[in-house]
Amino acid sequence: MVPARDVLASFMSTLAAAPLAQEFCLFCFFCLGFALCRTTAMKQLLGTRRHRVTLEQLQTMLAQQRHEEVLDAWPLLDEFTSQALSAVLTALVVLNRPEDVGLFLSKAATNLAHLRPSLFTCIRGLVDLQCQVPVECLSQALRDVFQQSLAALDHRASLELLVAFANTNDAEYAKEMASHLAGTEQTLPCDISVSVVQGFLSCGNLQAALHHLPAVLAQPGLSTVTKEQMLAQIAAAVEEDCSLQPGRPSASAFLDRLEGQGIQCQEAEACVLRGASVSGDHALYQRARMALTLRGALSLASFEALIRADLAFGNPDGELQELFVRMVECHPDLPDGLFHALLSAAITESPALLESMCVWAKSSGRASLALAAAKAMSMSTADEDWAADTDNDLTSPRGSTAAGSESALEANLSKQASEASLAVRPETPLQVAASNADLDAAVAEDCADDAQRIFKDMKENGSADVVSYNIMLKLYMGQKGDSMQLARALLEEMVQSGLRPTTATYNSIISGALAHGDVDVAWRTIDGMERNGPPLDAYTVSIILKGTKAQRALAPAEFDRALDLVSRHAVKLDEVLVNVILEACVALRDTRRLQHVLAMLKRNGWDLPKRCCNPTYAALIKAYGSAGQTVKACALWDDITKVQGLEPSEHVYAQMIDVLVMGGNLKHALQLFAEMRDVHRARFGSNAFAIAYAMIVRGYAQQKDAVRALECYEEMKAQGVPVGLVVLNTLVDACCRAGDMTRAAELLQDMATFDLSPDLITYSTLIKGYCVTGDLDHALELFGAMRRRGIKPDAIVFNSLLDGCARKEMPMLCEQVIEDMVSAGVQPSNYSASILIKLYGRISDLDAAFKVLDEMPQKFGFQPNTAVYTTLMSSCTWNGRMDLAMGLLDRMLQAGQLPDEKTYVTLMRGATRFGQSEHIVSLLWQVAEQSQRSRKLLLDTELVQSALHTIMKRRAWSQRGGEDCLQRLRCAGFNVVRPSEAKGCSYNRVGQAGRRGAVASA
Repeated sequence: MVPARDVLASFMSTLAAAPLAQEFCLFCFFCLGFALCRTTAMKQLLGTRRHRVTLEQLQTMLAQQRHEEVLDAWPLLDEFTSQALSAVLTALVVLNRPEDVGLFLSKAATNLAHLRPSLFTCIRGLVDLQCQVPVECLSQALRDVFQQSLAALDHRASLELLVAFANTNDAEYAKEMASHLAGTEQTLPCDISVSVVQGFLSCGNLQAALHHLPAVLAQPGLSTVTKEQMLAQIAAAVEEDCSLQPGRPSASAFLDRLEGQGIQCQEAEACVLRGASVSGDHALYQRARMALTLRGALSLASFEALIRADLAFGNPDGELQELFVRMVECHPDLPDGLFHALLSAAITESPALLESMCVWAKSSGRASLALAAAKAMSMSTADEDWAADTDNDLTSPRGSTAAGSESALEANLSKQASEASLAVRPETPLQVAASNADLDAAVAEDCADDAQRIFKDMKENGSADVVSYNIMLKLYMGQKGDSMQLARALLEEMVQSGLRPTTATYNSIISGALAHGDVDVAWRTIDGMERNGPPLDAYTVSIILKGTKAQRALAPAEFDRALDLVSRHAVKLDEVLVNVILEACVALRDTRRLQHVLAMLKRNGWDLPKRCCNPTYAALIKAYGSAGQTVKACALWDDITKVQGLEPSEHVYAQMIDVLVMGGNLKHALQLFAEMRDVHRARFGSNAFAIAYAMIVRGYAQQKDAVRALECYEEMKAQGVPVGLVVLNTLVDACCRAGDMTRAAELLQDMATFDLSPDLITYSTLIKGYCVTGDLDHALELFGAMRRRGIKPDAIVFNSLLDGCARKEMPMLCEQVIEDMVSAGVQPSNYSASILIKLYGRISDLDAAFKVLDEMPQKFGFQPNTAVYTTLMSSCTWNGRMDLAMGLLDRMLQAGQLPDEKTYVTLMRGATRFGQSEHIVSLLWQVAEQSQRSRKLLLDTELVQSALHTIMKRRAWSQRGGEDCLQRLRCAGFNVVRPSEAKGCSYNRVGQAGRRGAVASA
């Protein structure tokens, strides 16, 4: 009987002999391998060596603007989240690849279904990039999302895309998106409709806002408050638009929308009427006037708009009189401010209206000195009796009868009671204003006794008003001690006297609380204003931001809370508030938050403001520079100088020069500096010129041109420009980098000439310079002088000393520096570990070097980074231990650290120098894989070609799979060729130099 084993062998040999059988065998083995590799165990085994990236690492890459690495890290993420997807989309837009956004989002939504509910946050994140990238790039990205990913978006993401189109002023695609949503069964939420209209309004696209307005007004769930607020915003925009010139279509279109929906909005019609008055559009005036007059009870604002418009267009006096009568019937408690404003307009435009106002004022006890003056200016001498009667009315209390006034006047004329009567007689409005002026002057001059006396007299004769109490609040809040108790008591007295505190009242309390360092009281006051009124204004937000920043470092949460007041209460931004917001945000040194603030300012028309003062322009330019938006700063500069034709102040020049130098454009900065010297030659000694010179010095220092930087310094001294510590520190750094320690020491002596004391930056720069040049004695001498001055050394100082000791190969002194470092409360870092590893590598003590890697990170709580591993690899190759270096590569990957170009160069030089073909091939495969993934070549092509020659020279081409490795490198983008067997290695020269520079390169 033939054994089964022989039968199987015979069968396999028969199969092997036939070509078809061979193909069948290969197919079977392929299926077996495919099934095996699909098992969970094999996947885990194969995936253990794959480097994983966490969300925190990805966000760090994005914050550091390593956008290419963000894209490379996407397939390596340990968890795919919406935050990670948003980071990748941001990187694509910043890298000017908007055409890839839609496709990437579509694939992510298709392959990762759990991300679909949160895609709306990704689209919202794209809109936040408005001030970081050109709007054309952002619009293209959003359009690509619409074209490529619309089917993958859920309803919420589709709504967010519609709002995004509105916020980027893309009316065409917003219309298409709205049509698409209208075709679905789900309704458009009220808040989305309102956001679309507000988005177009923020971009200044009034026509698009009016196009989408009917969809908002047709919403059944739209609250009355929201509708009125939105209509007021549109009406304000319409008023501004139709004020430019008559015949603008926006106002008529707005009124058509309101009439089409059957909506009556007095405020909107009043805004249109005001705009028509400014532009002189008679047709629009007639339409808006008719709409208002058909209403029932009108608001004061509507009456005022009607009267002013009638005065502007010369409406008959009879209609004006009738309109005024209607107004006082509806609003008998007519505010004095509005009454006197209309009175001023009526003096020259309508005597009949003036007559009606005078009659009403006399009958209602509202006669005043201003009214008598107005009457005297417009009436003839025949009316002197009326003027005399009005003057008599001034002596009577408001609301008394004519008979009572005459009796009071007779009593006042009585000789016996004259002084007593005058003492208690109420003051006229002009006299009250004069008393308040005296009171304010006494407070300003810190004459508390005089202020108390004036205020007491005003209270006794009943003339103390809200302004008087506000002035006294300012006095109390400026005093020390129990000022808050006095302020509260005064506030209670004010309320009891029938006066309602105004926004200015509470602003005084907030300002005083912040002046005393009580930030909590200030915020509690704001909370009370939000609950009970009065409304906040721009000054309120300015006070809380500026006052908090003056007391201590402004926390990001406090800044966000204050900024939220602007949007929540529709605070109108003025120049003061814009300056305060930008100054506070720049001080936070948070680029992303600053970009958000700039986007908010852009939506409110402060991107390229029409016309503002020089400090505001300087603040905007500084903010753009701090956010890395040099292009925006240059656009604003061109708008100031070329479009508006203004002459910037020396401070604006200095700020623009600062931005250009920070952006690496020294040539343009020098041109601007020369222009600044010509335009503002008379201001050479100002602080702005000191800043400009400091920036030019920094620019030369950045280009390592110490000679020109010193020439600029000598020019400063010759021109009498103030020299600050920043300039001298910059010059010291430039000299140290150039190795000119003699000149650096002279600059240290110059500080005494300018009465300047060296600081931590001065000493750390000099110590590092001496250590780099090998002058450890001078470095230690400065270190001692620094401590004697009471300046606490930081990590830079200790690491500089550590490096200086390592250069001298003094391990005992290095250990002493580490001990001093820990004693001073400064923790060693990766940089410290790299210095020690480099030292031990030079003295061939690899055990001590590995001990640093094993113990120091664990002891001082930091994670070894790529530089630490690379330095230790360099030490291993320096000492001929290529096996240890390759082992470190595996350890590095397991620790989650990705090798960089220096890592691979160090290992490849070592493997090539020692001719280790196995390590060369392994490194080439890893380099090819990582380069293809990152789309960035991690090794120089010449070095890769030399490594291939080494494999061929060692006759290991076939054994090590050289052909496959060559093809893999070509696929990764390396332009390499198959080496010739007869050709020797062309990298010997580099290899010889590599031994001397391997450790230094790491």
